[in-house]
Formats: sequence, structure tokens, C-alpha cells
Amino acid sequence: MLKVKVMKKHIANGECGEPEFCAIALAILDSDKKITKVRVGYNELNIEYGKENLTYQMTKKSKRFVSKFDDNKKSVKPDTFIFKLMTF
Repeated sequence: MLKVKVMKKHIANGECGEPEFCAIALAILDSDKKITKVRVGYNELNIEYGKENLTYQMTKKSKRFVSKFDDNKKSVKPDTFIFKLMTF
């Protein structure tokens, strides 16, 4: 599991419509220096952690947040999200 706290600074610095620079992506990048890249998609979240590529499932709550953020980042507030690692 991955617990992510999106703070005001992540919302303010995030870029609407940019999977690698949205508020959730910035919060994940801030959480661990070993994370080199994050891409937030509609159904999944991809993270490069060192030499590993990890995929997490997006939740309904996180999907709503991203959708609202992409429409107008001033419409979202700081929040915490929990993502489950997908196994293939």
C-alpha cells in the first residue's frame, strides 16, 4: 500500500492535465527521494522507484480528485489517498 498526503503546495505547484506533474504526482515525488518518476493515469498510477516500476490502482476518491483538479485546481483541497499495489 502507498499512503499519499497531498498538501496545499502540491496543489499550487501542480499542472492541470499533466500526468507527471499533477498534485498527486508531486506529493508522491516529495515522499521518497528514490522515486524518480510518477505518472498518474485514470485507472492506475505508475512509479519508477530506483530500478523498479510499480503500478498502483487508482481509487474512486483519487479519480474524482484528479478530475476536479484537471478542471480547476482551485476546486480541490489537501487530502490523503491510499493506493493498492497491482499484481500481474
